[in-house]
Amino acid sequence: MLQATYKDIKYTFNVTTKDVSILNPSYTAFLFRFTNDMSGAVKWSYGQNTVVRDRYTTIDFFHNTVEDIFTGNINFEPQGYWKYDVYQIPFNSNPVLDNCNTVNPTGVNWNLKDSASTLIDTGTFDLYDYKKGDLTNALSPYTFNLFPSCSNTYAVSAVVDLIDGEEPKRFIHVDNITQTAAGIIVDIYSTANIGSNIEFYYSAINHTINVDITSKPQNLTVFLPDLTASLIGTEYTFKLYKGAVLIDTYNNIISETKPSGLTINSVVLFINNEYNEGRGEGTDKGSVFFTAQLLLLNNPYTYTEGTTFADLRVEIGKLLVNEQTGEEQVRYTEHKTPPSTNYIYND
Repeated sequence: MLQATYKDIKYTFNVTTKDVSILNPSYTAFLFRFTNDMSGAVKWSYGQNTVVRDRYTTIDFFHNTVEDIFTGNINFEPQGYWKYDVYQIPFNSNPVLDNCNTVNPTGVNWNLKDSASTLIDTGTFDLYDYKKGDLTNALSPYTFNLFPSCSNTYAVSAVVDLIDGEEPKRFIHVDNITQTAAGIIVDIYSTANIGSNIEFYYSAINHTINVDITSKPQNLTVFLPDLTASLIGTEYTFKLYKGAVLIDTYNNIISETKPSGLTINSVVLFINNEYNEGRGEGTDKGSVFFTAQLLLLNNPYTYTEGTTFADLRVEIGKLLVNEQTGEEQVRYTEHKTPPSTNYIYND
């Protein structure tokens, strides 16, 4: 366990990094994520003056109430125990630590807007299994934007323009999509008639997955493997049949592994169109499932396909930040009643 004294000018930590690294870059920087055990506060900071040795790596941080993720300035308030995760950020050249040249998990990285450019949602860092509901055709198309934290210029945009209402009533609704290392898990709610079947078809290799409808209504869970090595995933057609009769055709669904690789990428996995007479009375609003990989937007280092941000973690541990001598808090304890001294005497 690491230890430090609060408000020291410089904190010097020795951590293990080299033995567990999956990469061998020419240059590297180490990004720390500190999480306070008591408050849950999260602070990100790049270590400074890094020296990598065979058995351990020496890294400096600096006390400052004005924090800066890129300079190592950090304020360990509140004092106490902090969990730390160390991530190795590789470079092909001497790293420049700023918004435009490396990972900044605290920067704004994505947003979702409607056709009137009204901001619907925004967030930071990686984005997986993201679902946004309550979408209507009146405000379509919706645009999902990725952009570097150093610029307002979008790096990648994905347009969602299929939220139109459809007739007749739709029988299949995708409730949830969960990405895995091999594909996606799809949770489906069906009101189709018993004896119907759902067909997912990937034409490139003539691969079909059929799911039988055995009750009405029915909750189904289907696994769709990602059968490609590309960043755009495996795109399946999505249809409902009763015997040989086609009942309905839904938007294509994309199986994309988690993650797609450390690169600029955005994929619309699936869109539930707005439609009439869904589960309840009236209209069911549309919804959309996104996935995106935002890390290292401007970093030139080449990664192996499928490398996750978690794979870049090279160390986890605990840090105890003590109070400075002379600034210890006075601790009060409840006064305890002494044990009884009453005795009973027998004459």
